[in-house]
Amino acid sequence: MSNSNRTAQPFAYIIIVEADDAVRDLIQKTVRAPNCIVDLARDEDEAVAKASQRRPQLIIVKEHSPLHVDELHPPSVSVASRICRRARLSRSVRVVTHSDASITLRWHIWPSTKTFPDNLCIIARPVFDTQRWRKEWYSYSSCDMTPEFLSKHLQFWLGVAQPMSSLSLIRMPGSLLPWSQPSRISLN
Repeated sequence: MSNSNRTAQPFAYIIIVEADDAVRDLIQKTVRAPNCIVDLARDEDEAVAKASQRRPQLIIVKEHSPLHVDELHPPSVSVASRICRRARLSRSVRVVTHSDASITLRWHIWPSTKTFPDNLCIIARPVFDTQRWRKEWYSYSSCDMTPEFLSKHLQFWLGVAQPMSSLSLIRMPGSLLPWSQPSRISLN
């Protein structure tokens, strides 16, 4: 068989859950990553149906409300986690909850909560003492930056690329890290 007859198979199937029709259309037109298929779902039920048919490696749930992540008080089961459970996906599926409104973070080493300004893009991966099994990422970028932000970070969330140099990441235990310290990256 000659190489010209082979087609490259995508290494990742990604589901992005977005309720807003206009935003979903924008994401469909603009969010791309090499060797990835990006599929969209309107809601949890549609995402479960798609995830059951074709096992995703990454599920991103878009929120248009502020996101509050408190290391001391883990959030209840997220939509992304429910999708995984309902579709009977393994724990190897990476899940991300993304807000385009704001993100407020609280960790036990900080004296108070921190809300981050619009000019920052944030990815946080807390390690909850009471839920060490939880492997969920939380992210924020302003609404106008969301399509570009998602495109740039899909491969990072899949564990195949380093994050963009302009990204601020919070990975606990630790502190706000510019990506000058790639040895501290841990996706597990």
